[in-house]
Amino acid sequence: MFVGVNGVGKTTTAAKLGYNWKNAGDKVLLGSCDTFRAAADQQLKTWASRLELDCVGSHQGADAAAVAYDVCQAGMHRECRWVLLDTAGRLHNKIGLVEELKKMVRVLKKCGEQFPQHRWLVIDGSL
Repeated sequence: MFVGVNGVGKTTTAAKLGYNWKNAGDKVLLGSCDTFRAAADQQLKTWASRLELDCVGSHQGADAAAVAYDVCQAGMHRECRWVLLDTAGRLHNKIGLVEELKKMVRVLKKCGEQFPQHRWLVIDGSL
């Protein structure tokens, strides 16, 4: 699960890591859980297409936690080693957005107590 403020490179970082793990022989699924930004889903799907990675997403305005759950289920069904969830950018002082992240974690726990296994804070993914 990738978190961070707007524009730091969460989507690009998810794609880069997915590509590296795919090349290492792991099965990877990208999840487009940024349902706030209009072009977010398409941006991740474009990266996935270029890098020949699987990607699951939804539409703008969808419940991000529900999308995360669907992606997690798809990853387990497809026996993926890595399920990378790209989330919407948010500021720590926007309580509603932070609560949405907490909801995503609660919903992912329904896939299994171990989920999400990692939460990566992206500060600057431009390298």
